[in-house]
Amino acid sequence: MLTQIHLLVRLPNHLGDTIMALPALQRLADSGCALTLAGRAWAGSLLAAYPWRVLPLPLERWPRWRALRAALAQELRADAALLLTNSLSSALEMRLLNVPATGYASDARGWLLRKAVAIPPRWSAMQMHMVEYYDTLAGAWLGQRARPTPTLQLELPPAARAQAAALLRGTGINGEYVLLHGRSFRNYGEMASTSLKPNTAKFADVLGDFRSGTNHVKLKQKDGTEVEKDLEEIVECHAAQPLSNGNVLVVEGGTSRIKCGIDGFMCGLGG
Repeated sequence: MLTQIHLLVRLPNHLGDTIMALPALQRLADSGCALTLAGRAWAGSLLAAYPWRVLPLPLERWPRWRALRAALAQELRADAALLLTNSLSSALEMRLLNVPATGYASDARGWLLRKAVAIPPRWSAMQMHMVEYYDTLAGAWLGQRARPTPTLQLELPPAARAQAAALLRGTGINGEYVLLHGRSFRNYGEMASTSLKPNTAKFADVLGDFRSGTNHVKLKQKDGTEVEKDLEEIVECHAAQPLSNGNVLVVEGGTSRIKCGIDGFMCGLGG
């Protein structure tokens, strides 16, 4: 780029999705864009380790629009906008603010966008990871070719790392660990059907089996066939190295499309 573009990026509304957008955001920044990220109130602390400005927005639609309008009227510069949200309302906001916006042509909003990007067929067929979904949109805005799915890594400030370490120590976990959450497993086209239910006796049994390496789950492959795999094998194939102590941290909720490590290993087993 010959001149720096001040780009307003509308972040996804969910924390997990925002993490999935990190490679796309870094791609935009590396291409010379001056980023202002507009999103939920938690986005500032989540992205505290990055040099980008984060503009917190109210949850309600019209207060959100008024907050954006006030920021643009005061000091915020936005030559263009990139919408990582898929809603019609986010496109309408940019149209009312007279900021040329680019986004996926979802929710019948294409007519509101300066550039409407077709939703990738592989996404519609559930064959595309969310990291690639956002990265593809960023590439389309930059006019760049598609690239291999980038590595996902969340940078954290020292204070956040210290707080996370203290919380882990409070659960009795030290060193390597696996983070599990119940419901279903999905990653790059594989889906597993399990009966993992947090806070139930059966889930406790599954964790006990996991520690001994005897639990099996059914994986549904792309061709529709099912195969059985050991849960420990699944976890280890997503870790950088085999687990040495079998530490397990269980949480509920979250996103099924997340696969990353933060001072440990994370394996998504959740919806």
